[in-house]
Amino acid sequence: MRSLLEDNDLGILRIRDQPQLPTQTAQPPVKIGFFSARLAIASSDNILLAVNDVGGLTSDIFLRPSIAFGVYPNLGPQTALIATADLGLQRYAAQSSLNYDDLRFRVGVRQGLSPRSYGQLIVTYQELYRPGGNRGRFFKNTALGLTLGRRDPITPKLALDSYYLIQYNDAQSTSSGTATDFSRIFHSAGTYLGYDITPRVQLGLSYQLNLIDYTAQPRYDTFQQVLGQVVYRLNSSLRLNLYGGVSFGRSSEPRVRFNDTFFGATIDATIPLF
Repeated sequence: MRSLLEDNDLGILRIRDQPQLPTQTAQPPVKIGFFSARLAIASSDNILLAVNDVGGLTSDIFLRPSIAFGVYPNLGPQTALIATADLGLQRYAAQSSLNYDDLRFRVGVRQGLSPRSYGQLIVTYQELYRPGGNRGRFFKNTALGLTLGRRDPITPKLALDSYYLIQYNDAQSTSSGTATDFSRIFHSAGTYLGYDITPRVQLGLSYQLNLIDYTAQPRYDTFQQVLGQVVYRLNSSLRLNLYGGVSFGRSSEPRVRFNDTFFGATIDATIPLF
């Protein structure tokens, strides 16, 4: 199961805007600590990424509220520390037995390589829990990822973002007391073409290619995704995002299916703290 938001530690990576890392300025002082809250609602034709017990795909609508705290202090003229803590609650409309809580911590460094490019090294620790009284953990993952990215302005209103990510995931899933090793090497490359209709409204189109090589299983996945979105900045702290897209691919695991059509909306607020 997966979230339709960016969730590369689960093997699904969605392009989305990240909090802007602070740039140096003499006055006023740059804020380095931020609190953010997000509410997402989406529908998917294939929430399990697998064939269900009757040979079909499972569709559903989900709601995902989440909160995050992050600090991004400068370590040098082109270097910034990244440290975040996130909590998300995944709630399905029909498949409530699949509900889970997502706790995640990230720490890393982003280094500017040129005026248009950067490198980023991030360590992520993630745990997934079933909600309720038992609150049993069924998934944990420790990941180390290296990202290389750049932005190329095409016109004053049009820009192309591109990236390459390689990530190792040390992941285990537990079901009915049985643990399964889902450790893998994850490669992802993608582009995002953004056009600013107005200072507040942006149209975006993204493409991703993802390759996953499982190190403890005889399994290899390849999938692609095309996504379109409209981003409306209500003010400097509040943003609305409407999106939709398709994904497709193949896996050496016979039950896995990547074919999906999805639509959704998110609204998020970011508050500078210090």
